Amino acid sequence: MRARPTCGLHYHVLALGLGQPVPEIILANVWNLTRRYAPNLRFLTSGGDSLQALCRRRNYNSHLEMVKLTPSAMSMAEIQQHLRNSKQVPEHQNFLNLEHVTFTEEGAVKNFHVEFRFPDADLSPISIVAKTFLLLAITLKAVEMSQYGVIHVGRVKEWRRKIELLDMLNNNDGNLATSDTTRVTPEVIEELRVGCRELLELIKPIFARFESNPGFEILTLLAETPISLLRVSGRSWTEIEEVLSERATMDVGGWDKTDRRLMRFIELSESESQETPATWKWAAARELFLTPQELERRLEKLDAWRGLKWDSELGTMIFLN
Repeated sequence: MRARPTCGLHYHVLALGLGQPVPEIILANVWNLTRRYAPNLRFLTSGGDSLQALCRRRNYNSHLEMVKLTPSAMSMAEIQQHLRNSKQVPEHQNFLNLEHVTFTEEGAVKNFHVEFRFPDADLSPISIVAKTFLLLAITLKAVEMSQYGVIHVGRVKEWRRKIELLDMLNNNDGNLATSDTTRVTPEVIEELRVGCRELLELIKPIFARFESNPGFEILTLLAETPISLLRVSGRSWTEIEEVLSERATMDVGGWDKTDRRLMRFIELSESESQETPATWKWAAARELFLTPQELERRLEKLDAWRGLKWDSELGTMIFLN
């Protein structure tokens, strides 16, 4: 099996079995968060095998309509209709495909089903799974940020530069179904890496929710050296998997199993309705078989990393981020 330049990976995010529609602003923020970091996402998920062809061609993951449509001026239902009527890009082939979304009469999202079509195909299982969590984290971050309004894509000059970067990476000008990426210089690559780091810093707190998940460490590596650059370096698929596997097994945060169990204890509110922080700590120490001193040491480390707060209504400790 081989990953040809015509191949892509299409990731679907669906919200199933919801009791009520999803507020429109959540879809708007998934749309705008993807737009804001579109060139960086295209770079991080690139899978070509030469510097002149880092990405597959634009045809089946076109950004040409997406960059023009903003939810600050249109409803998401109107954006979907515009994509449906487009003569420039077939509806199904948009960078972020909304064709499966349905709306209520009031404009809320009745069926939340988006498709991220931009990742290039690769043959590394670790890479493929890490990108699943990347797109899930983007979706969850959009939910989290919706309480503050619609995410902005950047000032006019910044936005124009993002479109320029997208045009460099995502076009139909290369050979054998690839993009022509000859304008992507080392300076441009560093510019793309900066945006990738900004995106990962934004979604990093989301990854703390996934217990024993090395996805963030994998994505940090791919943000600097995506699959395309690993292939350009001459590495085989087996060697690429070995590189990612080494990163996946690194204990970057220095967390042991008890730390992770404590995180889960807090995340899932396994000891609610306690009267005071002291009684909560006693229950946590008993559950995790820790001395009070050892529990305090581990809580201090978690507090420095994510922030801890006593919630008197719930009667439990909660994370601030």
